[in-house]
Amino acid sequence: MSISVQSHAFSTQKNANALPLVDYRLMDLDSGRYRRQLEHFDYYWGLCKGELDLRTPLNHIQLRSDMAKRLDEQEWTLLPTKETMDAMIELSEFNKTVDVSLRRAYFEDLPETEYEYEFVPLYIAQLDRPALYIDQGATTKTVRAPYYRMPRIRSRAHPLFVIFRADDSFSSFASTPRSKARRLTLSVGAVVHCWLDTPPPEFLVGPDVWKKHRHPLSDDGSVACSELKTRKATCPRGNGRLMRKSTKAPCPQPKARKTRTSVYDCKLRPIRQMTSALPLYESGCSALSEDSGLDARDLSKWADAVKGETGSAPHVGDRQLAAYQKEAARDPANALRLDCLQNTGGIIMGSGSRDRSNYSSNDWALRVFDRCLWSSNPAAACAPESVRPWS
Repeated sequence: MSISVQSHAFSTQKNANALPLVDYRLMDLDSGRYRRQLEHFDYYWGLCKGELDLRTPLNHIQLRSDMAKRLDEQEWTLLPTKETMDAMIELSEFNKTVDVSLRRAYFEDLPETEYEYEFVPLYIAQLDRPALYIDQGATTKTVRAPYYRMPRIRSRAHPLFVIFRADDSFSSFASTPRSKARRLTLSVGAVVHCWLDTPPPEFLVGPDVWKKHRHPLSDDGSVACSELKTRKATCPRGNGRLMRKSTKAPCPQPKARKTRTSVYDCKLRPIRQMTSALPLYESGCSALSEDSGLDARDLSKWADAVKGETGSAPHVGDRQLAAYQKEAARDPANALRLDCLQNTGGIIMGSGSRDRSNYSSNDWALRVFDRCLWSSNPAAACAPESVRPWS
């Protein structure tokens, strides 16, 4: 059996006992806001709906204050052993395939006891790379980066909560070698992905699906049938026949209505043809009536009168419009170019990269202020990958 240490027995300071202990919560979710997500855990972990309490000690791990801060900043994490993860997968798959009442609770396969976890360095292996000091009672062991000699960590924190915390850390692209990061991410994802499918309605809704607070159309009829069977028939006075209390006719007939002529009837008189607002010239072949047009002499008089009218355009004296009219028009191909969607920094490529005469406001905003105006989600800039590209 490999050597393991308590979760509160290691720190970045040599005198770890001088630092306070922190009861760190692994799954720190708002129970009201993430109620649906917690119901997924209730179902796959074999609990009743709403039974999972995040205040349980199984959701907490004791750490020194410096290591708790680094865990919160995702500089390191814990990972259950392969045997424990296989047991979690088997439990989730079993609860997903059986009836709701036949599910196994998590503490049957994974009892509430002390577990061993692997120490996985993340950002801590690439930032300050501090030495870790392990309190072994009479002696203190020093483990330096890249922490290959770090022993396993013992804790009473349940592996179901630990694996959820590890998945949250790995989703931020852990700074580990690619092959190792992929292997760890796949192993954690194999467990967490078992909890993604929505639980069945029998678990989410429960036996109260036919209660009166539901919509009437969702009633299965059991309530109405029971009321009809237990209801006593009331007989009228005098005879054994039931009497109607309504004065309405039992079978009312629709009243006969006088049909009206539709406005869309083709037999109606056609609507008079609309004429133009301008005077029309009356030709010999015109189909209009006599009073719908003008002869040539009247049309000439109207044209002479219009020519004599003088007036000024409403935009005369607009300095801003005059300034716009003096500007040279941009090439339509440049105004509608598609390569604006790629944030290359200089926009114009090739020999004319210094010519900015055809820049638009979008180009200047990107060039000077590094602001993309044409998209709320622009493409990433073409640049070498940094050490922490997700920061």
